[in-house]
Amino acid sequence: MKKIKLLVFGLLVVSFAQAQTLFVANNNPGAATGTNVFTGANAIRDAFTASVAGDIIYVVPSPTTYGSLSITRAITIFGVGIRPSKDLGAKSLVGLINIDADNVRLSGLVHNNQTSNEEIRLGWNSGSGNIDGITIENCRVKRILMTSTPAATVSNLMIRNNVITGTGSLATHILLNTTAAATVTNNIMIEGGSGAMVRALNATFTYNVFAHTGNENSFDAVDDCFFDHNIFYGIRVDIPTSSTGNSWTNNLSFGNTTNSFNIFNVTTNGNNDLAAPGSNVESVSGTNDPLFVNFPLTSDWNDSYDLALQGGSPALNVNGEDIGPSGGAVPFNFEGNLLPLIQSVTVPAVIPVGTDLPVTIKAKGN
Repeated sequence: MKKIKLLVFGLLVVSFAQAQTLFVANNNPGAATGTNVFTGANAIRDAFTASVAGDIIYVVPSPTTYGSLSITRAITIFGVGIRPSKDLGAKSLVGLINIDADNVRLSGLVHNNQTSNEEIRLGWNSGSGNIDGITIENCRVKRILMTSTPAATVSNLMIRNNVITGTGSLATHILLNTTAAATVTNNIMIEGGSGAMVRALNATFTYNVFAHTGNENSFDAVDDCFFDHNIFYGIRVDIPTSSTGNSWTNNLSFGNTTNSFNIFNVTTNGNNDLAAPGSNVESVSGTNDPLFVNFPLTSDWNDSYDLALQGGSPALNVNGEDIGPSGGAVPFNFEGNLLPLIQSVTVPAVIPVGTDLPVTIKAKGN
C-alpha cells in the first residue's frame, strides 16, 4: 500500500489576489521546508528577502522569537494573534520591527519580553521622508514609535485591537509626533513602568482603555488630538499645561486615588468638550467603576483578563455607544486571528487502492 504524507503548517491556505505570493516563516525545531517556506533562525528575514511588494508572510507560532525585521517595501505579515486558542500553545513572537515603506500591515504579532528592544518603529530610517498607509492590528507590543530627529511624517496610520504594555522607565508607549489621519482605536494600553504613556499630534483616540495602578500620567504631550469613548483606569487624565487644542467627549475616568487626577482638562489652552458640557464621566470619591468582568487595576497584561462590561456599568450606552474597547463598530477581539487556523486533520488509517482520499480539515478563524 502506498503511504501518503500530509504536510500541515497550521494555516488553511486561502485564495489571494493573483499578484500576491504567500510565504511561510517557521523557526520551530525540525520544521519542514517547501516551496516559499523558510525555516531556521532567519526565517522571517529570509521570507521578506524573497518577497516583493504586495506579498504576504505568515509567521507560524513558535516558542522562540523570530527576532528583528526591517520592512522596506509594501508587505502584509500575519501572526496567530494576541491570545490564540489554548490548544495552539504558542504565539508569533517577534522583536524590533522597523517600518520604512508605504502600505504595510502587521497583524497578530507578539512581543513577549524575549529581547530587550521590542518596538515597532515608524519611519525610523527614512529620514525626513514620508510613509503612508500603515496598519498595526491584533498585536501585543511594547511600544509604537516615530522618529523625531529628523522627523518623518506618517499618514493614514491605523492602530487597532492591540495590547500595548510598555516596559520599565520608558517615557512613551505611543509616540506619534508627526502624523496625518492617525487613528488609535479599540486598544488596551497598560503603563508597564513609569513615565507618561502617550505623546501625539493630530491623532484620534477612540474606544481604548488606558490603565495603571498608580499616579502615572496618561500623557507626555498631546496637541490637536480627539479623544472619544475611552476609559482611563487608575491613570491620570490631567494633561500637561503646554498641551493645546484637544477635544474630550464621552470618556470615563476611574480609580486614581487623587480626585483631581480624574478630571479632564477641557477649559484651558483650547482644550474642550465638543459634546454637551459634562459628556465625560469622571470619577470622584471612587464612583463610576466601569465594572469590567475581569480586569483589575494593573501594570501588566495577563491573558486571562476579560474587558467585557458587566450590567450596570456606567460605560454602557453612553450617548448611544459603550465606552472602552468593547464599543464601536468593531469591538476588541481577544484572539486577534484574521486567518483560518487548522485545528485538526482527519485521514483514514486505511485507503483502498483506486479510491479517493477523504480528508476532513477542521479550521477556525475570525
